[in-house]
Amino acid sequence: MNLIKQLIKICRSSAIPNDPSNGGRALRLLETADLITLDPQAGLAPTVDDITANPLNLIIEELDSSQTARALEDVDASVINSGMAVDAGFFPSEDAIFLEPVTEESVPYYNVIAAHPDNVDKDTFKTIVAYYQTDATAAVIKEASKGSQFPIWE
Repeated sequence: MNLIKQLIKICRSSAIPNDPSNGGRALRLLETADLITLDPQAGLAPTVDDITANPLNLIIEELDSSQTARALEDVDASVINSGMAVDAGFFPSEDAIFLEPVTEESVPYYNVIAAHPDNVDKDTFKTIVAYYQTDATAAVIKEASKGSQFPIWE
């Protein structure tokens, strides 16, 4: 049995964000940790109704993402977005018992600078991207996230 299962074995409840994007991502994370199995047809935003196997009988509490860190007082484990974890005083790379692996499956969750197709080639938008994708911005991202986030352009 892997370490995460050994730690979670004593847990009865786990909090996840309740919005479709973050909640679905949290469920995918629990699946990646081999704690639950999701219906393969569930897509990018599975819900608790898409859980097809829950061998540890985890009780999954859906909460506003801003409450997932505070919920640790009331639940045994919580899936917390790294930004929320940092705001709550955690160091995600040190305090987490499981971190989301960065793989091709992570691509849908990247934050991007987007523009209407009619504006993509305009100099203003190219300038914004050029100013954003700098070493200075990368340093701020890494510092603000306590090393748990990184720029995708690197």
